[in-house]
Amino acid sequence: MGRKGRKVLVVLVVAIILLAAVFAYQKGLVKLPWEDDATRSAGGPAAYDVTVNGTAANIILRDNMSDASLSSVRIILYGPGLGQGQWALHGGNSSEEVLPNVEMSYVDVDGDSTVSAGDNMIVWSEAGLAFGVWHLNVVQPDEDGERNESMRFQVLPPGVGPFDDDLEIHFLDVGQGDATLIRTSDSRWVLIDAGPSSSAGDLLEQLDAKGVDRIDALVISHPHTDHYGGADEVLKAYDVGRVYHPGLESGMMFDSLLDVVEEEGCPVYTDEHLDPGDYLNISMTEDFRVMSIASSGDTNEASIVMLVANQGMSVLLTGDLGLEGEALFVQRWGGADVDVDVLKVGHHGSRSSSSTAFLELVSPERAVISVGEDNSYGHPHAEALERLAALSIEVSRTEEGAITIAQHEFS
Repeated sequence: MGRKGRKVLVVLVVAIILLAAVFAYQKGLVKLPWEDDATRSAGGPAAYDVTVNGTAANIILRDNMSDASLSSVRIILYGPGLGQGQWALHGGNSSEEVLPNVEMSYVDVDGDSTVSAGDNMIVWSEAGLAFGVWHLNVVQPDEDGERNESMRFQVLPPGVGPFDDDLEIHFLDVGQGDATLIRTSDSRWVLIDAGPSSSAGDLLEQLDAKGVDRIDALVISHPHTDHYGGADEVLKAYDVGRVYHPGLESGMMFDSLLDVVEEEGCPVYTDEHLDPGDYLNISMTEDFRVMSIASSGDTNEASIVMLVANQGMSVLLTGDLGLEGEALFVQRWGGADVDVDVLKVGHHGSRSSSSTAFLELVSPERAVISVGEDNSYGHPHAEALERLAALSIEVSRTEEGAITIAQHEFS
C-alpha cells in the first residue's frame, strides 16, 4: 500500500474511533478523561442533557432540534463574570475559543452537518470553569427569522450544593424611592437601589430585621437620589462585595457616593464592563441578567434593568425606566422569551412608564410599585394603573408597607 493509501486508512480509522467513543459516552459506557466521581449530572429541559464537573460541561442535544445546517448556526456562550462570546459554526466537528481561556467543541455525531438530536457540545477550560451559572444559546434560522435554544448549567465548587430554589425578593418601604433586597437560594444578599437619604435609617432597620450581615452586591439602577440616597450609609454599615451602576455622569452628591465606594475598596462595574444580555457573577444559583444599561441620554431611560431568575421564579427590576426605554427593551427582546412572574413597575407607576407593549411582552402575574404615601408626584398615576388592570396584573404598593415575594408562591 502506498503512502497516500496509508493516510486515507489512518483517517478512516480515527473517524471510526471518534464516532465509537461518542456513542459509548452517550450510552454511559465510558467517561471523558476529565470526569471523575465528583461529576454532577443534571437533566435539562426536553432539548438537552448536561453533565458538569469543575473543568468541563458536556451537553447532549436531545429532541426538539431544528435540523438547521451547522454552517447557519451561531452559538452564544455566557460565562459568570466573563461576558459573552459568539461562535459561528462552519459545519461538522469543530472547536473554538469562545471566551477567554474557555474552549467549545461541537461534535456532529451522525455526520449530517445539521443541528440534530445526539450531537454534543463541550465547554471546557484547562484552568477550570468559573463557578456559577452558565448559559449557552444555539441560534438557528427558521421561518420566522431565528430560533433560539437556551441552555443553562451550574458549576459549583467541590462539596457545595446542590441548592433548592429558595429565592426571596423584599420590596422595602423607603417612602418615595426604591430599594429592593434579594436573598438568593445560595444565601447571597443583593440590594438594588437604596432609597432616599431621608429613609436611610428605615432602610438599615429593615436590612437588620431581615438578618443581613453583608451585602454581596449593591446595584444602583441610576443616579437619582431617591434610588441612591441611602447607599452611603449602607456602605458604612456593611461589607459590600461589589457595586454596579450605569456609569452616567452625574452631580456632586453621586460623586460623593462614589468616593465612599472607593473607600470601601470593592470592585465597581459600569457600562464599560457590561452589555445588555450579560449575566452578573453574583450568585451560583440565580441569574442576574442585565437587560438594559446606558451611560448617556435621559437618566431614567439609562436605568439598569435587571432580570433575576432561577428555574421556577423570575423578577424584572426596572429602575425608573420610562416609555422610551421600554420601547427599546421591546425592540431588543421582542423575539425572546422574557415572560416574568413579577415586575417592579418603572418610575414609581408614573404615566410615563408601563406601556401596553412592554407589559404584554414581559407578561407578569404580579407587579409591585415602590411609592411613598401621599407623595407630591401623585404616583402611581391612574393611566399606568389602568394599563396594568387591563392585563389583569395583580398590583401591590409599598406605601402600604414592605412586600415580600417568595419562591414557594410560584414553584
